[in-house]
Amino acid sequence: MLQASVILSLAFYRGLFRRHFIYHGMRHLATIRLNMLNAMLTMFSFGVAVGSIMATGKLVYNQMKSVFTNQTEIEQWIVKKARFRRVLNAKHSQMFLYPYDLGWLTNFNQVFDWDFQQHGDGIVWPVRKGCDQYTLTREQLSQKLDKLARTRRYRCIYPATGHWMPIWSQGLMTGICIPYTDDPRICLEPNDLVHVTRIQDYWLYGERVQQPNEKERRKGPKRGWLPSRCVIEVTDNDESAGGDGDGD
Repeated sequence: MLQASVILSLAFYRGLFRRHFIYHGMRHLATIRLNMLNAMLTMFSFGVAVGSIMATGKLVYNQMKSVFTNQTEIEQWIVKKARFRRVLNAKHSQMFLYPYDLGWLTNFNQVFDWDFQQHGDGIVWPVRKGCDQYTLTREQLSQKLDKLARTRRYRCIYPATGHWMPIWSQGLMTGICIPYTDDPRICLEPNDLVHVTRIQDYWLYGERVQQPNEKERRKGPKRGWLPSRCVIEVTDNDESAGGDGDGD
């Protein structure tokens, strides 16, 4: 693709300045004739070539970053959240150390082993000093506990269809400002309870609570995105008031 982009750019340059070459007696360079059609096709092909170079370069960068840091994308996300937790929480005096980062050279040699020797048994991996095999596991469990502590309860007041772009049922802005993820959308009925863990302007991410009196298993996913206008937050005061009303 790099070769194609260079050839296309030079050819377009020659065609664009063809009259200039002829005027100055350099007819051997005036070999490209441009019209509207082939000029547009040349620019389009050049854009495709440059886009392919950028996409391939980004892919190579991501792969080499994983090799040098010994982290997958999921592990990078865990490390990012671990460091963010320690910035917000003053109780954590030490920064989180990723246990499998042994230095860029050692990480590189673990992937590109020119002797074709197996490293480890696939279960127990070498870790850096001050860490053990369960350092990352404990951090994941702590993050899940923090996520559970941040969970909010919502009650459905308007049916959610589960459509990806519910313009007709939820409004124009809800249909336009959709989450750019492949997570599913969940269907809700009035009085359904949802445990919400992520909040955006027009969408919420949570898990529907299955009611004890729910006879049949409802179709569709239980966890996913839902329009925020379909639900209202349930506080402890609302629950206690509802309980008192039921008792009367």
